[in-house]
Amino acid sequence: MTRKLLSLAALLCFVLPLAHADEASKRAKIDEMFTVLKMDRTMKQLMNQGFNQSQQMVKSLTGNQPLSAADQKLVDDYLTKSTTLITESLSWDKLKPAYIDLYAAAYSEQEVDGIIAFYKSPIGQSVLTKGPELISKSSQIVGARVQELQPHMRELMTNFKNDITAAHADKTTPPPTLKP
Repeated sequence: MTRKLLSLAALLCFVLPLAHADEASKRAKIDEMFTVLKMDRTMKQLMNQGFNQSQQMVKSLTGNQPLSAADQKLVDDYLTKSTTLITESLSWDKLKPAYIDLYAAAYSEQEVDGIIAFYKSPIGQSVLTKGPELISKSSQIVGARVQELQPHMRELMTNFKNDITAAHADKTTPPPTLKP
């Protein structure tokens, strides 16, 4: 019995460091994959889109009307603070460890090797180069479709409200309260 325990302990002494080394190797490869994928650049682009959306939101809140110098200062201060908050919270350096954990749980080391090989290939580099523009154009397509749908969605909502009201017209229970 003691001999079996010693054998097991010896085996664990050899296996555990190997498992740890394999995990470290996998994590290093995921880090390499992120470099090949230019994740830092992608995250900066996403943040810039967020900043642009914040600016558009402020413009829509003010109705694109000219602002007094004091109001413009308030807007500028808000945008500076929100940009700082987003930049500090969502920087690639802060997100990277969680992304490595996420990808390590999702992919085997062999899969990571394959992903790296693909993205280092000419076709993979083409995907990386053209991807941001395709995503931007795809967003424009979806945005245009959503704008086309808005009148139809408003009509559906109006009809729904009317149907709910009519369904409760002869009853003692009031219809549910619907917010605008």
